[in-house]
Amino acid sequence: MSEAGEIAIRPVEEGDFEGLRALYARVWQRSRDERYDRMRFRDTMKGLPVAAVATVEGDVAGFFTLWPLDLTDGKSVVAGGEAMDVMTDARLRGRGIFPTLAAKTAEFAGDQGIQVLFGAPNEAIFNGYLKKLSWATPGFIRSYVRPLSLKGAAPGGGLAGPILGIGASGSASGFRVARERPADQALEACVAASEGALTNHTGGGVWRLHRTPQWYDFRYQEAGRFDYRWIALYRGDELAAFAVWGLERGEGGRLRRANLNDVVGVDEPAQKTAIRVAMHDASDAGANFLHAVATFPGRAPTFRRLGFIPLKKTPLIARTLDAASHSGNPFLEDGWDLLGGDFDFT
Repeated sequence: MSEAGEIAIRPVEEGDFEGLRALYARVWQRSRDERYDRMRFRDTMKGLPVAAVATVEGDVAGFFTLWPLDLTDGKSVVAGGEAMDVMTDARLRGRGIFPTLAAKTAEFAGDQGIQVLFGAPNEAIFNGYLKKLSWATPGFIRSYVRPLSLKGAAPGGGLAGPILGIGASGSASGFRVARERPADQALEACVAASEGALTNHTGGGVWRLHRTPQWYDFRYQEAGRFDYRWIALYRGDELAAFAVWGLERGEGGRLRRANLNDVVGVDEPAQKTAIRVAMHDASDAGANFLHAVATFPGRAPTFRRLGFIPLKKTPLIARTLDAASHSGNPFLEDGWDLLGGDFDFT
């Protein structure tokens, strides 16, 4: 392919949608669900994402986005952004486009009042964030796997079900289980109680996504490669915990995956019970394993007690764009409590 001509850098526009989808297909050799791409490239909760586009002869050839979302450190809610969908066409590789696009996007974000950023970069561009773009790595994104079944994955695999299913339960002593999204008011009260419990435990200052009913409806809409399902646990009439998990659509390979995307509870016993029910439901739906992601070190003991196996850890990156002194320090290892659904890969 011949060398690209003059490169133009500008903010993303609504009309870039099809060009971005074509770029994604060229870079990653696959396409995503169109509805999912609309969430990322055009119709975020706040309209267009904060993003810089590189064009060559009118074609979209490079892209960097900060997906707009709200964050809270337990004391205040601030505008935040998640770095994702870094794409560079083969015509532009080796020409320093990634740091140029990233720096320009940060400039756009600062102009729009965005204050705190985080991301989960791949290995190829991790050093670029730290050395060229003023990001830091406060901690890790820890991945856990809970084996559920070997059915369909190995001869006689179904026989292992009773052993692998130990600890999972479709019912919950002391709770009424509902497999549906809770009402808005109950959901808000449970989130507030969960955030309050974390603040009391840590003394505050831990960054999380600002979870609202509107955010849940947006994040877990019918789009992408996972079928999202809800679990809600009630003590009497009060919502004590809820979880969202996603079953991988289709048969991607010999092992079928499910993700534990979210778990919120007023106390640890309620959260653990919600995870147990999710384990049961995922196994019942045909998943061979349940995958969970968490950044807060304090969540590790809960996962271990429930039979999750630590799989790997990858760097979390963070950056601030303002001069404010927040209650939460985004550069501490225990300064972030992010779960699977807070990232774009689940």
